[in-house]
This record gives sequence, structure tokens and C-alpha cells, in this order.
Amino acid sequence: MLSYAGHTARTAQSSLSIGRQIDRFPSKARSAVAELTDRSPWFGDLLRTFPGLMHELARMPRGPQRELLCAMITGGVNLRTVAQSAKLPYWLHKLPPEAFGDDLETLPRSANFERLISNLLPEQPLQQAVWFIRVMMAASLGGEELALWTAKCPQASAVSVRSERWVNLYAFAWYSGQPTTAAHRLIRRPFRPTLSYTRAAEEVEIWQYRINLEIALGSRELPGWGAKGRSLGYEIVPLIEFDDYVQEAAQMENCLDRYGQVLQKGLVRVYSIRKNGRPVGNFEVGPHELDPAIPYVKQLRGPANTRADADMWKAATAWLGRQKFPDAKAGTPCFAPRSPADRTATTQRLWQPFVGALHSERHQRLAALAIDTGGLLRP
Repeated sequence: MLSYAGHTARTAQSSLSIGRQIDRFPSKARSAVAELTDRSPWFGDLLRTFPGLMHELARMPRGPQRELLCAMITGGVNLRTVAQSAKLPYWLHKLPPEAFGDDLETLPRSANFERLISNLLPEQPLQQAVWFIRVMMAASLGGEELALWTAKCPQASAVSVRSERWVNLYAFAWYSGQPTTAAHRLIRRPFRPTLSYTRAAEEVEIWQYRINLEIALGSRELPGWGAKGRSLGYEIVPLIEFDDYVQEAAQMENCLDRYGQVLQKGLVRVYSIRKNGRPVGNFEVGPHELDPAIPYVKQLRGPANTRADADMWKAATAWLGRQKFPDAKAGTPCFAPRSPADRTATTQRLWQPFVGALHSERHQRLAALAIDTGGLLRP
């Protein structure tokens, strides 16, 4: 009686352990995984020894190939041999169930890749899962080169580094290799595998600022910029197009190429003050605090954001007083932003190529959380 009770307890404990292991697989695969574990104790062992092979069997359609692999497993065939028959890299046996869920067809299979990647695995299961998901997305968008770059980054296994940052990095790397796209034109320095993670992240940040700038400015000139002209010996030039801001930021050593979010609100306009054709200052015009219908010079800075002298302030103020801006009712802003439809159209134009390159549902979900695609992807 005691022996039977002990056997029953061990059986229940084993079933509970198997159930917990099944729950670690992606939800879409769990029913098929459970069915296989009910089929033979060999599959219960496979849950621990090679979760990747179990996931591959679970997503494989029923048929002769699947039955052959199942027969090899229940027949005690070496798992390396079974993995080879399943066209599955054997190094995947080190990964936990949480790592799987994507189609493994995009995973590089070269001997060099498998030799290098197997030595880059993090130690902890949770880190391994996070790391592999990021490596898989890199492989899908950038092939072996980007996948190995990701695998070598210590940050790739860091749970504290949000996946959204990696999605933006992969979008940046993908557009770096797409010179005919609109978003490629906004890149300052393209991705290359010799970049460190920190340097790559810096370039991604600048690229994102420039995307915001492009969305803010679009292809249509907004009303209310004021006319180009001269004032007290200076030339006043409205900054209207994307290239105006990028070139001005480079020459003036300031952050005008990061001004997208400010400009998207549509409540300010930015101008260059020039002397003999060379920029010497920038000023921002916006609604007055006491009456939004009246524009005023909100700020004026010299090179590298230094304080502007009194002569430049006088020139900017005198020029502003001669301008005819669109009429506005008292209490309403003197400028108007681009319409939401215009901003959405620009956003979709920028992101459509990248969205089309996302073939995995998991990658689409991650991208939807990380990027405002103008409705092309939904979280």
C-alpha cells in the first residue's frame, strides 16, 4: 500500500513537472506539445533535453516526415542525428522553451555561424530566451552578419534593455542597406558590424530625431513662415525643409536636427540669422504667452547655443515686426500644425518598406510596440 502511494505521488509529481514545462512553450504550440508527451515518455524527456526539437515537431504538419522523426525519438536514436534529419541546428538544444515561437527558416545555417554562435550563448535560461529572440529578428532582417553582431553584444541578453530599443536598432540596420528608401536618406552614418552597441544606439537616436523632423515638415510648406529678407545688416532665412535643419545644425553645432517633436506641434517657426551668407544665429518664433495670436521671438542663440548679442536680437525683432503672418483671432495660436492626415501619410511612407520586411508575427508585434508606423501595424 505504501509502495503504491509512493508511486502515485511520484507520478503526480512527474505530471506536474511536465505540465509546467509545457506551459513554458508558446501558447500556439502547447496543445501539440501536450499531445506528444502523452504519446510516449520519450517526449517527456525531450521537453528537458531539446525543447527546440519538441517545438519543431509541435509546429510540423502531420505526415510521414513528422512520424519518421517521432519514431527515431521513441527508438532511442541519438538526438544529434534526429536534429540533423529535422534540419535543425544541434546547438539549439541548449535553449529553453521560451526562446521559440518564430519560424527557424531564417536562422543562418553556415558552419561558421554555428561554430561561433554556440560559444556566445548566455548562461541563464531567461537571458538565453531574450537573447535568441533578438538574434532571430536580426537574422530575419540582416542575415548572418547582423545576427552575429547581435549575439556578441552583452546587451542582447540583458532583460533590463527593452526589446523596443532592439527593434529600432534593427530597423536602422535594415534601412542602412536600403539606399532607395526615404528613411535611408535620414540616416547620418549607416550601420556597419564594426560599430559597438553604444555607437549604434547613438546613431539610432539621431535617426529617430530626424524621422520626427521629416514627419513634422513633410512635403508641403506650412503657412506663416515669413519672407526671407535683410534686417540691420543681417540676412534672415526661414528654415523650411528637412535639409535646412540638418545643414544648419551641422554648421551651428546645435540640436536643430532634433527639433521634430517641437515642430510637430506646429506652434513655432525657426529662422537662420546670417552674415555674409554664413549662419551666426538661430531664433524661434512662436505665440506670445499673453496673446497666442501675436508672434514673438521666443529664443535666439548663437553658434553652439551660445548667447546671442544685442545686435542679433534687434535684427530678429525688427524683421519680425515687418512680417505679415496669417491672420489669427485673439486668443488662438498664430501658427497651425500640419494636419493629422499629412503626418500619417509621411509616417506611412517612411515605414512601409520596413513593415513589408517583417514576416514573423512576433516581430510584427514587437515592431508595433516600438514604432509608430501610422497605423500600418497595430499593437
